[in-house]
Amino acid sequence: MKRPFVILVVLVVAATWATMAAVEGLPSTIWDGVIPILSSIGLATGLSFTYQKRLWHWRLVQQLLAKTPDLRGAWKVTIRPAWTDPSKTGEKKPVEGYAQIDQTASSFCMRLFTKDSRSETFAFSIDEMDGEFRLTVAYENSPRMRDRPRKGTSHQGAAIYRFRGYGPNVVSGEYWTELMNVGEIELRDRTRREISSFEDGKQVFS
Repeated sequence: MKRPFVILVVLVVAATWATMAAVEGLPSTIWDGVIPILSSIGLATGLSFTYQKRLWHWRLVQQLLAKTPDLRGAWKVTIRPAWTDPSKTGEKKPVEGYAQIDQTASSFCMRLFTKDSRSETFAFSIDEMDGEFRLTVAYENSPRMRDRPRKGTSHQGAAIYRFRGYGPNVVSGEYWTELMNVGEIELRDRTRREISSFEDGKQVFS
């Protein structure tokens, strides 16, 4: 969690305990002292859960506490490999795909689907500097079963995206993989609908 929200939770817990102590009087037994603490913990837990799932993407909360852009939804993806296919006399044809991003205040998962493979993030970071966000992800790519004899098994890669604003419509970046593939990638045309495959993406964005 971001530091401003942690500070807010601590203040809420302290204020809850102090308020209950003021209303009920200073505790005279251990149990009397435990009740305000349990109440404070319950309130903090409920606030944290609500923040994680519901509140973090509210614009005012984003700007004051979360400091995290909202990237949730399905995206249309264009991948532009820098690698040249010798059999195509230097042609670098873009690869079309679709991405599903699921996100909370502290978690992030991007699943990217193309006709031949699926990738899923297993690590991420989001940083902000001078009004620009930088999303860094590490992911594992798995070719479809029918393509594994031709394309091989799973491999790992990383990508860095840069964009401005808490609710961008276009996110672009660069990627590279352990197979020495590199290129550019762009996410655009976001929708709040959900997808779980390349075929779902084609249907949603058709």
